[in-house]
Amino acid sequence: MENESAQFTDWFPPRQVPDSCCKVPAANCGKNVTAANIYQEGCVNVINTWLKNNIVIVAGVALGIALFQ
Repeated sequence: MENESAQFTDWFPPRQVPDSCCKVPAANCGKNVTAANIYQEGCVNVINTWLKNNIVIVAGVALGIALFQ
């Protein structure tokens, strides 16, 4: 299933993003949007890719924590 809200533009008005999208976070940096100062790929895609590449490590850590409980 394709995530329809994977890009920052799905949630915010044009030319404005959350400050967390800024490469160098600062107050109100999301109001001055240029391709050079913001991350343009949505977080959902980045997290999904990272999990797919590291699923064995994530599962191992989760299993290790569960065993200690």
